[in-house]
Amino acid sequence: MAIANARYVLNAARHLGDELMVKAAWTIETRARAVLDDALAMLAGIEKTGLMTAIETGAFAGIRRGRDAWRKGLSGVVERRPGLLQPRP
Repeated sequence: MAIANARYVLNAARHLGDELMVKAAWTIETRARAVLDDALAMLAGIEKTGLMTAIETGAFAGIRRGRDAWRKGLSGVVERRPGLLQPRP
């Protein structure tokens, strides 16, 4: 039933892209360009400093991990509940 419904929607919307267009400098296009530019700038910075330094300084979602945290192995992981392992802070 779900597959039949998906096929129905896909068939009905097959030519929808021909009817829609994103105008230059619209909110979607402007935001997409800003996100892409920010991502490229971040990657260029990581290329200069190195991946490990980027991780140490919190380049990814503001989460910092010191180099000593990487050497803990399994002792640096805590089981919060069965099957869920979290890095020890």
